[in-house]
Amino acid sequence: MEARSSVAEPAWTRGRLLSWLYGGAGIFAVALLLRYALIEPHSIGLACGEAAAPWWCTARQGIVWFHIAYVWGGLGLAGGLAAMTREWATPVRLGVLALAIAVVAVYNIWPNAGIHAIWIWACMTSVAALLVFFASERVTVIFALTLSAFAVVLYNSDYGAVGLALTLLRLPRL
Repeated sequence: MEARSSVAEPAWTRGRLLSWLYGGAGIFAVALLLRYALIEPHSIGLACGEAAAPWWCTARQGIVWFHIAYVWGGLGLAGGLAAMTREWATPVRLGVLALAIAVVAVYNIWPNAGIHAIWIWACMTSVAALLVFFASERVTVIFALTLSAFAVVLYNSDYGAVGLALTLLRLPRL
């Protein structure tokens, strides 16, 4: 016979549901704004290509470079895995995260492996490990939801969609 837990599942009140829906919509809105107002317009690309480029072109180039190095997708996937495996033993969680990040890194950057790409992926692995060891469940889910949504909108949808699905599967148990 199974022992039942005396701790009840948290109730999803209307306010709690709406706060997560509004938060998710806000995250998608920011990502869409970055994509369609800062990255894609032809005039902005031309302005950033000039010698006397505006100050915000550096931030734009960073966002584009994160796309090229699959940072959005990698962190979205790592966050989704960290959220989904929250109840597992820590060594198993780290193994799953390391395997997922290694597969994504090898698939995407190995043919063009440079020191910058390796450094970025090492930083992403560190962020995933910090989520496993130190972050609360709520912080992990918010991180995963944010980076997965950014990945879906900012051109890393292959990994971002998986991270978003894992995060949304974890959300009802939060």
